[in-house]
This record gives sequence, structure tokens and C-alpha cells, in this order.
Amino acid sequence: MRLFLKIKALKDCQYDLKYFNKLQGFIYNCLKETEYSSLHDKGGYKFFCFSNIFPLGNVRSNEERNLLISSPDKFFIEILEKKFKELSETNKPVNIGEYQFEIEKVSKVKSRLGGNFKLISATPIIIRIPEKNYERYEIPKEFRKKRYVYWRPQYSFEAFIKQLEENLIKKYNEFYRTDF
Repeated sequence: MRLFLKIKALKDCQYDLKYFNKLQGFIYNCLKETEYSSLHDKGGYKFFCFSNIFPLGNVRSNEERNLLISSPDKFFIEILEKKFKELSETNKPVNIGEYQFEIEKVSKVKSRLGGNFKLISATPIIIRIPEKNYERYEIPKEFRKKRYVYWRPQYSFEAFIKQLEENLIKKYNEFYRTDF
């Protein structure tokens, strides 16, 4: 499930390349005093992600921006939806680093995937290749490091796909408590 937020800037602000941890902090802050209050400190996967605030770029007062938050955990999305609606109804400003916004609209977005589709990522997909797979994917010796390397275009595309697939299956199994 996804949450879509329409937010309005309350002041001018330069684009901050390092605001992601501040945005993540805002989300964790909204989870205080909920069933997810200890999520930040929990080991393992957190099972949520968020988009950039978009469109990207410097922000002018009264300009609208958007934010998406995704999670396979329906209850997590419902709790955040409730928190964001409370912030919206009370007109409390949302501070994300130097950014200051007002939440104008909160809505759930259902994912409908069917047939073939194209996946576009506005941010990099980081793939780690563990040491045990160096031979399998013919990672050149000069790039090998202890424990793992990050995928690069000079490595086989198979390494990218297979490691991505393994990672998705591992997360699926943990979330649904299964062994796919």
C-alpha cells in the first residue's frame, strides 16, 4: 500500500541533497506512541520506503510538492495516514530539516500491477554482491573486497538481476514468515 501526501511549502528553501535522513526522522517521529514506536531500533528490515519530495528542486513559499510512502504493512500505512490527517486538520507545520510544509491532502493509493510493466527509479538501486558469488559472476580480482562489492555496470547484468531477486525473496520471506 501507499500513502500520497500533497504538501504546501510554508517558506522558500534551497534544495537539500541530504534531507533524506531528516525525512526518515519525520516519519519515525510520527510513529511515536504507536505500535511502531520501536521500529527505528529494531534490527532487520523496516518494510517501508519513501520517495523524494517531488518535483525536485528549490522550494518557493506556497508551492505544492508531493510525497509517497510505501509499505506492504497495511496497518503501518493506516497509522501514518491517521497521524498525517491529524497534522493536516490542525494545520501544524511539518518540519523536515530546513523545509517547512503544511499537509494539504492525504490519500491511500492502491497498487495495481498487471502483465508487463516498466519500473522507473528516480534514485539508484544499490545491489551488493557477496564474496561467495564473486566466481559465479566473474567479478574481476582487482574489484574484489572482503565480504561484498557493489554492482557496477562493468559486471554482468545477470549479477544485478540475481542479487536483486535474492534480496526481494529474502524480504518477502521475512515479511510473510514463509520460505518461498
